Amino acid sequence: MSKRPMLLLSIVERDKGKKLIKVLESLNIRMNFQCVGFGTAPTEMMDIFGLGTNDKDIVVSLAAESTVKDMMAE
Repeated sequence: MSKRPMLLLSIVERDKGKKLIKVLESLNIRMNFQCVGFGTAPTEMMDIFGLGTNDKDIVVSLAAESTVKDMMAE
């Protein structure tokens, strides 16, 4: 299995970042950084990505490539 580090960027609804971090930690992704994002994307783009409002929690995670691949496969 690959130990090469990968950066995982997750954008979730506001106030859902802590819940996501708990899920990531249960999958052995333990290095997580959460911040608040606010943007001005066009409505069409927001609709395409299913992003209802402009304010989001952004979670940046660092993990081994094999761990991220296993998580994404599930």
